[in-house]
Amino acid sequence: MDALNTDCVIDSPGVAGSVRVHEAYEKMIVAALKGTQLLLAENKHLLAMQCPQIVNRLHICIFAMGARFAASVPANVAGVDGSRTSRSTATRGRDKDEKARSNSVSSWRSRGAAASGGSDSEMSDVESVTHHERFTIEKVRLNALYTLQALAKAHSKLVYAKWPLFLARPSPLQMHPGPSLFSLTGHTVPRRVRLAAVLVIQAFLDGSKQYLAVAEGGKKETPSQTFTSLSQKLADTVTDVHVVLLALVAGEKDAGLRVALLKCLAVLVRNSPYARLTVQDLRREVFDVCLALRDGDEAVCCAQLQVVHDLLDAGFSIPSEHTKQAVLEQFVKPHLSSGIEVKAVAALDLLSSLARNQVTSLDGEWESFVGPFVLRPILQSSGVADIIRVACFKFLEQHAGAAMELFNRKEGSEVTRIRWWSDLIETWVKPALSDSLFALRALALDTLAHVPPMCFQDLPTDLQLLCTDQLLYMLKDPNESVRSSCSATLGQFVTVEYFSRNTNFIDSLARRLAVLVGDADLLVRIRASWALANLADCVVTHSDVLAGVLDEELYRDLMASFVLFARDNEKCRSNGVRGIGGLLRIANQACVEIQVQDAIECICKNVRWNACYAAYNLFNGVSLHRLKDASSHHNRLASLINALITALKTSKNYKVKINAAQALGVPTVYDNAAQIEQMIWVLREARGYLDDLSDTSFGEFKYRSQLDTQLKKSLLTLKVACRDLGQ
Repeated sequence: MDALNTDCVIDSPGVAGSVRVHEAYEKMIVAALKGTQLLLAENKHLLAMQCPQIVNRLHICIFAMGARFAASVPANVAGVDGSRTSRSTATRGRDKDEKARSNSVSSWRSRGAAASGGSDSEMSDVESVTHHERFTIEKVRLNALYTLQALAKAHSKLVYAKWPLFLARPSPLQMHPGPSLFSLTGHTVPRRVRLAAVLVIQAFLDGSKQYLAVAEGGKKETPSQTFTSLSQKLADTVTDVHVVLLALVAGEKDAGLRVALLKCLAVLVRNSPYARLTVQDLRREVFDVCLALRDGDEAVCCAQLQVVHDLLDAGFSIPSEHTKQAVLEQFVKPHLSSGIEVKAVAALDLLSSLARNQVTSLDGEWESFVGPFVLRPILQSSGVADIIRVACFKFLEQHAGAAMELFNRKEGSEVTRIRWWSDLIETWVKPALSDSLFALRALALDTLAHVPPMCFQDLPTDLQLLCTDQLLYMLKDPNESVRSSCSATLGQFVTVEYFSRNTNFIDSLARRLAVLVGDADLLVRIRASWALANLADCVVTHSDVLAGVLDEELYRDLMASFVLFARDNEKCRSNGVRGIGGLLRIANQACVEIQVQDAIECICKNVRWNACYAAYNLFNGVSLHRLKDASSHHNRLASLINALITALKTSKNYKVKINAAQALGVPTVYDNAAQIEQMIWVLREARGYLDDLSDTSFGEFKYRSQLDTQLKKSLLTLKVACRDLGQ
């Protein structure tokens, strides 16, 4: 990046020589900028150490190159004085027209000009240069902006410290505010530079949610001379970016630029900490601008809908019934009936966000709007594009997920609520389960997972069979997305009381899920392992009813599947270990000769909370005494106990410590009173380190009291066991 060192000024006699020097200088800078972009695209870590220096050089290239070129060009290169004077006069005439036009725009426009610091002052340094020099400055500035955008995407956290250089907050007391990216978004700046500046702002904001979460308070219009905290500076920056972008969106006529501005605004909405900004509700102002925006361009409409979608996800609440009807009439109905796929999908995504965040606002619209204007024209009509059908069913799935809240709050009569779910399954879910489009089948399965547990016993018989027999059959679907969704839904069903006591369902589900351990798709294996682990927990919980479901052959198959899951991908291991613990707890005498060696080995290698919980189930299992008698397994049990002690002492995760303490508090795992006394000493020592929080993260501190309670409980259990042994 030494080529970007603009401090060197080369003096050359003669006009032609000076022009050639500056042309060579410009080519060198542009080549260096393009080379930096290629390096970032190839390996972003190459320039991590030089990031602060590169950003400083880019700042010079973006904002100071015009002044450098204008100052270093001889007077006679730009033309005679008369031509320069006439050019300046023409420029001043355009400035007057521009000023007159800016006075006629909305109040947002004036607020944006105040926040951006005015773009005319940024161009005043190049008013007197030739067209070729202006083109040179624009070329260097463009490539510098593209490089800054690539750098912000590659090293966003390293660029945070440089935000004040580019997103400076102009002061009303400053006659000539410092340069910023805001000043490059004005109408006097070339279109390509304006677009590049907006893209850089978007790259800055993208992924900055954690950083901006520090922002707090409201914007101070008159900066204080005293210290300003980082939270206040970030609050000012968030407010300023909102003001500028809203002003530009409201006044922009170019469709391409308006799309870029709306996309940047959507990124800002997704990352802004609105709950911590106290002065004004910026979400309402963004919503008002979007609602007042009238643009027939397809891309603009989609970007506009995306902003409203993100507003709803950001916690914005539609203020009134009238406003809700305006949203449906302006943003949903015309786009659904437009015949343009991207508009229809964007409108359905907006409805999904509305259902996900404010389901009560659609509760009264189901019969009057959702059914006749959304579901029936799309899902019950032929010739509708698949992408629209999928987006529509995604809305239905989101609405069903949020409707569980209404059911649990028991709003309305129970008969009405159960009838609504029955109609939903009969009218929309049942046909979709046999649809030729795999995405629709997967979404239908996801929708069934949202059915409230209390509804199943009151559903019609044919719908109850649909939730069991047809879903078990769909575990063999040729599409992996359907198999994964089916596994997740059945894993949810097995936790419901209605299904967990159905012995035929549990037996069939266990046999079919065990086969999926060899599925080629990772997501299928992850969800199948989760469902199978839930089934093992279910058998433990309802052992009085399901004791005879697992015969010896099925038990061996399940244990072999859990061992394979425990050795599979990291996301499968915890479920595999959890299932091993459940099976070891319910092992009967005929199932003692199982692969206990592999099972205990899997638990020892994955000492996390699931492994500790599995060890607890093993220690409480009916076959523990048989395992202790076998010399080949005795040493492995001792290794498992040592692993639990190590986890209790050294793990930084309190959930691991809690489950380890629970497992070590089972007295039947120890051979004699001396071992129990030794374990009591270990647990007492662990309690003594509770006040040592030097290595404890803030998120783990809240579990301290829970760990103390579990340690006390385990100590009491072991002391009672010692007393019973006469010690």
